[in-house]
Amino acid sequence: MNVNKKLIYGLMAVLAIVIAVLISISSFIFLSNSRGNSVANNRIVSGTGTIVHDTIGEFTFYAIMPDKGTPIWQGGLYLPVKVLPEDFAEDGLRVRFKVELVSSYFMPYKSAVMVEILELEKLG
Repeated sequence: MNVNKKLIYGLMAVLAIVIAVLISISSFIFLSNSRGNSVANNRIVSGTGTIVHDTIGEFTFYAIMPDKGTPIWQGGLYLPVKVLPEDFAEDGLRVRFKVELVSSYFMPYKSAVMVEILELEKLG
């Protein structure tokens, strides 16, 4: 009986690794394909959105929630790989942005795309 439990746990671990690899591969394929989507073609996206503040456990961050109509990938947020400048760290701040997509990041309750901010300006 003990051997069966170890076998099952081992198979579950292998399955989890396979799923993680498949998600990574599909993310790469999506970002590198050429379907005519501006996100897929050059990984540079520009648009307008709102700065949002969020917390996961002890990790707190500011991200950009793109407006409807802005090309987004995997729905959700643009999460900067570097901390936003202090004058942009304001929940609800409206911004115009230009970002380069770096990778996807799946949080427990939403998904986000890691981005390098190329341009960022306050609106109104």
